Amino acid sequence: MIKILWPHTYSPEAKNSGVFMFQLIDPLKKQGIEVIPLYIGGIKKNPVRFIKSIPDIMQTASKCDLVHAQYGSMCGLLSVFLHRKKLLSLRGSDWYGIAGASRQQKIHSFLARSFTKLSLPFYKKIIVMSNRMANEVNNKHPRCSVVAIADGIDLDKFYPMDKADCRKKLGMDANAIYVLFTSASEGNFVKREWLAHKACELARNEIAELRIMIAEKIDHDLMPYYINACNLTIITSLHEGWPNCIKEALACNVPFVATDISDLQEIANKTTSCMVVEADEVKLSKAIIQISKVAGGDDLRNFISDMTVENCSRKLKEEYEKVIFNR
Repeated sequence: MIKILWPHTYSPEAKNSGVFMFQLIDPLKKQGIEVIPLYIGGIKKNPVRFIKSIPDIMQTASKCDLVHAQYGSMCGLLSVFLHRKKLLSLRGSDWYGIAGASRQQKIHSFLARSFTKLSLPFYKKIIVMSNRMANEVNNKHPRCSVVAIADGIDLDKFYPMDKADCRKKLGMDANAIYVLFTSASEGNFVKREWLAHKACELARNEIAELRIMIAEKIDHDLMPYYINACNLTIITSLHEGWPNCIKEALACNVPFVATDISDLQEIANKTTSCMVVEADEVKLSKAIIQISKVAGGDDLRNFISDMTVENCSRKLKEEYEKVIFNR
């Protein structure tokens, strides 16, 4: 069995942290790939303890066939020093930066991006989340081998459900029009929750029964009910790799209104049920009004039918074997 070391920074203490990474472990195991997750995010809280653990990390890596760093920034840079063939996954903020208003956040963003760029030449393969990211990385680092493999979702978990039943389960108003906004944490500057609120406030001037539903720190097992209970979902991010909340919404046949991020424009070009507009509260509100009136009937699930956990794990296995066996 092939052994792969996964250095990552997804805290085991944070709710839903890294769920899209961890759910790939079992499907990979079924294909003969043993994954060894290694949390190295503790360097921020206890750098001395981390430094002391380096010999153990090196020993663990020596027993593996390949190292697949699950994030850029410091995770990607530290993984460079593990003496094995290596892949790196760029997920979004490690490439675009972590936007913030304070000086400390700006410094952190600059360092994160710098660490990512420094580490790229040392990896045999760079895996990114979207076609858009692949083009950007290729343009700036033409010598890197880049492939787009979006994180998979569980289509047996996320599928269309009866809206009334979901609202009853969650205690939601049966007659309201709900716009879902999803974020893993409060105050995430990249997500721009304030912009979603302003857009919905303006839309409410025309649709009095419109409400915004904020899904933050929700148990992932409950998310299918929240998504199916809503009429549409909104994402107002500065940037994204490939937003998992949109994949899940499409899997449930729930349309989206979005700013111009990732590959969402490709989908919006193929259906009138989804819209991508500028990051402007007025334009977003008009899109919300339009989609809330016309949404329904389109098979949006078809757009993400290949983004399954099984397909993702199969593609990862192919890339692992290419690197390990120099194919």
